[in-house]
Amino acid sequence: MSDSESSDDYDSIAIDKNEWSDLNPINQDHETNEICRIAYTENFNDVFGYFRAVLKANEISERAFDLTYKAVKLNPANYTVWFYRRILLKELGKDLNHELKLVTQIIDQNPKNYQVWQHRRNVVELLQDPSKELEFTEKILQQDSKNYHAWQYRQWVNKNFALWDQELDFVSSLITVDYKNNSAWNHRFFCLINTDHSESVLNREVDYCFEKLNLNINNESVWNYLRGLVDLMVKEGFGYPEKVCQFCNLKLESKKEDELSPFLISFKIDYNWTRAIEKKNSDANAVKEIVQQSILYLNLLAQKYDTIRANYWKYLLSKWKQEFDQYF
Repeated sequence: MSDSESSDDYDSIAIDKNEWSDLNPINQDHETNEICRIAYTENFNDVFGYFRAVLKANEISERAFDLTYKAVKLNPANYTVWFYRRILLKELGKDLNHELKLVTQIIDQNPKNYQVWQHRRNVVELLQDPSKELEFTEKILQQDSKNYHAWQYRQWVNKNFALWDQELDFVSSLITVDYKNNSAWNHRFFCLINTDHSESVLNREVDYCFEKLNLNINNESVWNYLRGLVDLMVKEGFGYPEKVCQFCNLKLESKKEDELSPFLISFKIDYNWTRAIEKKNSDANAVKEIVQQSILYLNLLAQKYDTIRANYWKYLLSKWKQEFDQYF
């Protein structure tokens, strides 16, 4: 069977034992006290028996290359087979574009397989041609927008080949479809820290968060992204964006149930902690006001808005008391 063939019946990938008459297969070792032995098919045992023999002999040949194809079709998660196949690709001078087509077929069938994605990365590195990769990962993400392997691979392509154009537009389209897609929000932040994150860009992203939070205040993905933005703005020396505090205060002061959220309240508590620490030795009245507000918010979380984590909020309350005991 050649590499160009495909079959849903993997057991049909048979070994021609006449072709391998010069080599003795190495069978898999079995423990004598096995509780439950895996019921491998005869063909599976044949393919991997000869593969172990080829590996031991370090055979570089067309038949060895064809054998690795049979092996990965039977078990695409076998790292050793992929590793040896890469050695044969180089030594035999095989067509890497043809290999990429093969890997595409296998990923289509096994989209959450570490080893196949790693092999694709190695092939693209050898080719130094990422021209098909963003389109390919986009197709996989259309099938499952939270496929970790596809995201990880796409980020490697973005960074390794500096392919950032239109990437924010791409991730925005995914967020529009599912604004709770944490993978897409994570990728958005990845793009941001690897490209332009000037103050104007970060402010634009903060406004983007407000837009999405106005659609759903309980979207934890957006709150996590906003936290990252704020931390980045402080780290870059732009200071804490006051409009974030104003946005939170506006929502909290509305007292409408659909305007409140445990993520909003916890965000404000974290902000309060930072402000209280800053003012601890300079403005006692301001600290007292901040502490009293935070006590109220922590009790709201423990008793009403996030009761499943009540013990955590009580623990946090104890940390506030430990730091600002004189204001309790």
